[in-house]
Amino acid sequence: MSTMLPSAELEAVTPLVNDGSLIAFLVRSGPRNAFIDLTPRWMAAFDRFIADSLVQGDLTYALVRRALETGGEPLA
Repeated sequence: MSTMLPSAELEAVTPLVNDGSLIAFLVRSGPRNAFIDLTPRWMAAFDRFIADSLVQGDLTYALVRRALETGGEPLA
């Protein structure tokens, strides 16, 4: 099942698709370039984003745990 975007939403998405194409995060395919395929480069960037987010959470947890255990400042 395919759906068509209303004109205002299509206008908002078009610059994102164009920018994504310029940096090789996506390619258009299908009849009239109606489909968008994500590239391995996009997958790698998204994977790095998730990994960095998880590392930040782990670091925050470690700092808070250290502060609770020592009764002091997390960075002291």
